[in-house]
Amino acid sequence: MSQLKYRQSFGWNGSLSLGCIVAVMLILCTSCNPNKPDQRLAILDQRLAILEEQAKVLMISEAQEGFRDLFKATINPDKTRLVQGVDLQMWFKEHPDSLDDVPDEIKESITNNRGVGLLIQGGDPDKTGGNQDVVYLRPSSISGIRYFARGWNPCGQATARKCKNCTGCSGESEPGGIIKTCVCTNGCTPNCRQCPRC
Repeated sequence: MSQLKYRQSFGWNGSLSLGCIVAVMLILCTSCNPNKPDQRLAILDQRLAILEEQAKVLMISEAQEGFRDLFKATINPDKTRLVQGVDLQMWFKEHPDSLDDVPDEIKESITNNRGVGLLIQGGDPDKTGGNQDVVYLRPSSISGIRYFARGWNPCGQATARKCKNCTGCSGESEPGGIIKTCVCTNGCTPNCRQCPRC
């Protein structure tokens, strides 16, 4: 499904950001009836589920172009879910080598339990014919490098060295200009591309 169809399906016109979603989530936390805690929790859970789905759609839309470039495939929305906080930390504990090449700004957010990622289940074909998970990560700053953390070492035991494999500059049009960054993942020599100045 194209980015345009995502935006039309979920009523997103490009002006809604993940930061905006977080702000709305905080407002919703304080807007329920305090005299009925059970009702308040049920309403809050429902609203948070809707906002989480919106955030997931935004991250899929943002990640799609880089995913196509780096993995030669498209993201299947049915095989994605948001991972955040402790869940994201647990994923990296299960895949410790995956954290090595993650940009420092994102790594710090994960360490401080503030990280959010989009888990793409089975999105990365490995050398044995299987499929490994990938987590799409974005920095808190608009100009930082975005990153796909792979759930396996693509170099294996080969003599090829691990390196960064990055896309060209891509991004979203915004009022007053265009925000562009590259997207990287860990690759193996000789398939290495540095992030250009965007």
